[in-house]
Amino acid sequence: MPSFPSYDHFEEWLIGRHQMESMMMLVRTAMRALPMLRFTKLRQGEEVGMLLQTFGAVRCVTSRVALGNRNLGYSGFHPADYSSGLLDDYASGAAEVIVGISRNNFESERFWKVRLFEIWPDLSHQMSDIEIDAGLLEAGHGLIEVLNRPLWNNTTVEEDENWSLFKARLPHGQDWDVWTEWYESRKRGGPIDTDLERKLSLIARSDWKKHPSKVNAMIKRLIEDHALTASPQAERISLDEESGRFQLERRVVDPGGAHGNACQKVADRLDVLKPRLDENQLTAIQPVVEDLERTVARYSEFPRRVHDDFETAVLNIQQLLSSHELADDLAVTNLQRDLETGIVDIRDESPEIAALVEARAKIRMQRLSSADRDRVFETAEKVAEVSDPILGEQMIEDAEILRDAPNEPTPEDGVPEGKEKAAGYRLAGRMLRIREKAEKIVGYVDKFDKVMKIPKWIGIIGTLLYTLLGF
Repeated sequence: MPSFPSYDHFEEWLIGRHQMESMMMLVRTAMRALPMLRFTKLRQGEEVGMLLQTFGAVRCVTSRVALGNRNLGYSGFHPADYSSGLLDDYASGAAEVIVGISRNNFESERFWKVRLFEIWPDLSHQMSDIEIDAGLLEAGHGLIEVLNRPLWNNTTVEEDENWSLFKARLPHGQDWDVWTEWYESRKRGGPIDTDLERKLSLIARSDWKKHPSKVNAMIKRLIEDHALTASPQAERISLDEESGRFQLERRVVDPGGAHGNACQKVADRLDVLKPRLDENQLTAIQPVVEDLERTVARYSEFPRRVHDDFETAVLNIQQLLSSHELADDLAVTNLQRDLETGIVDIRDESPEIAALVEARAKIRMQRLSSADRDRVFETAEKVAEVSDPILGEQMIEDAEILRDAPNEPTPEDGVPEGKEKAAGYRLAGRMLRIREKAEKIVGYVDKFDKVMKIPKWIGIIGTLLYTLLGF
């Protein structure tokens, strides 16, 4: 593995690499340095332009690497449009790294010659992470594979404190979460949504020149709009004009179709199982049976809900069998088989549900903090107040799954990741679609007073949920 005892060793190593590899190494170094920047006047309304430049520079270069072309990126973003005093006002090596990368990548062919020597001593405790990145490249690992790694193998208390202090200085009410959530996603590592980055790259230079709060709001809306198109839901939400409540549109179900047959077969299997639930070897499956009974009785007109509940039941049965809480009984085997067959048949019958499953499979679940989980649940309760009973009940159930799920799920926890992922996916999609419809009817009729208060806060929670899902 390479060793970089000094900046000169690092620069010499960079010069010997492909340009895109050099760019990737520099921007990951810059991201590790970013929390060291000492912005102290943000709350007074100063320095916000320089802060936008800082975030914009590292995200732009990251997107160029992810897109595989140094000429792609935020074409409208130009650091020169902001204060040129970042280096003058902040005698910080971290500032030099970030502004140097930004300027060189926009204006110089020899972009890898960023002067890192001033900050090199401050990065000494992070040197092993930089050297690991370099070693992986030398060992033949791909550029994108290294780019998608967590920034730190193990974060230190100092690094966490630096980032917490950095976030604490950010002005309130200016949507800086579009940048901090992106940064935290890079800290964790994982694939970059290149489709989203392409959309952000189309922001015009005239828009980038606006106040950062305006730019951030524009970016937030682009992220939310992208999430809507990138996450098929296989269901439609409408607004009932008589009640003023949001509702799931019902589907006419053909009893002889795949969906109708699946519900009937599962109902028949439940009829066989229910008289035997007092038997010791079958007691553990009772909650699964009760949930499925409710599904086939109440939600038969909602194929997406039936599909998801069948998936959840299969996961729960598999978990009970693997933990030996449930006996490998023929009645259980038959129920599991019919659930699995029903899932496949529903997907075959509905291209929308098949597309939903494919999109959801790509999701890499993140973990919400306890405070964020509570925020999501509180918001779901508020949205339930302006939804019909069926939709409101489902949203609260999904919010409960997210709130109560463990940080690091294990087979003993009782909440399979698939169940949590499906709940987050449903809840996020529904919240954003309700907000979209609410915005269209603001000022439409007096009886929609509650609805008119929805758009802003539901958008915030929707963005939070899509961050959880990796968008």
